Amino acid sequence: MTVRVDWKGAQVQASVREACAKGLNHTARETVSLIKYGAHEYMDRTGRETESTVVDKEATPVDLTVRWGAFAKKESGEGSYSAYLEVGTSRPDSGSPTAIERIAAAQGRMWDIPPPQPPGMHTDTIWIGGRKVPGKGPLMTARLALRPAAEIEYPLLPEHIATAYHEIALVSQYRAFFTT
Repeated sequence: MTVRVDWKGAQVQASVREACAKGLNHTARETVSLIKYGAHEYMDRTGRETESTVVDKEATPVDLTVRWGAFAKKESGEGSYSAYLEVGTSRPDSGSPTAIERIAAAQGRMWDIPPPQPPGMHTDTIWIGGRKVPGKGPLMTARLALRPAAEIEYPLLPEHIATAYHEIALVSQYRAFFTT
């Protein structure tokens, strides 16, 4: 007795890549929704930060890269207001790396970005009797919005990919049933 197996590996691989893209895009959209609808402690007064939070680039089966985030610029138009809010800023006189330098050193991996320096509670610099008394702690502590939402949604990524794969398989079976 001879058994013939028609593997169709290319079709399986294409389905897996399509499911990965759909799962990534679903996860990114859900993360942005959590941010827009307040699944974090930080609430911006103007709405500018929340409104700038979008999925900027969706994944495709060819390019499994998704980009999302908050893209608000500082009022001057230079630099990222969102980055400063998310990671906090070090005191200029502390000699510590700036927010942008800390982000660059972590190569954009948000969990690898160290906190602003010096540690502690923020206090303003004040003048007492004509003498400057420097503030303590970071210039601005991190006001997290992106990271908490990602920490909620990203553990669900494998489930989102599996669901997308099952949907693709179901549609494929449906088409095969009605075209034969």
